[in-house]
Amino acid sequence: MKIFKLILSVLLVCCIGYIIFGFSASVGEESASFSLKITKAVLNIFHPGWVNMPNADEFLDTIHIVFRKIGHFSEYAAFGFSLCFMIHSIDAFSAKESSNAYCFIAASVLGVLYAFSDEIHQLYVPGRAGMLTDVLIDSCGVLFGASIFILVLTIIRKIIRKRSLK
Repeated sequence: MKIFKLILSVLLVCCIGYIIFGFSASVGEESASFSLKITKAVLNIFHPGWVNMPNADEFLDTIHIVFRKIGHFSEYAAFGFSLCFMIHSIDAFSAKESSNAYCFIAASVLGVLYAFSDEIHQLYVPGRAGMLTDVLIDSCGVLFGASIFILVLTIIRKIIRKRSLK
């Protein structure tokens, strides 16, 4: 079971890292076009009359920016969660269980470093720019995802302890 968790967690980190890299490697116009399609689709579902608003273009531009930043946060939250899962899975092979703080800090450092490298990578992609604000948003996502993993792990451990006491 330990080896399965380890393989699964490593694959998860690699897949999410690859997806993030793929999004970052797309040319500026392609990236903007893709996220604009998603923004319009979501708006059409949740606010069908947005096209008829007096300032529809300004509204769309604002929502589009918000959606792009939510995308950054979300993909890095998933990355932070998976990094924590991987570190926890690697730790399962050691004789001593490490603390939640160690798992959180290690995942956070790795995630933030990846966020920096991702923005540096975007400096070399046509139509893209590496932005410090995106590093901050990505880092917040990593911290959030790692926090969620630690919270879930803590709840699972408490449930297991309660069951073992019965």
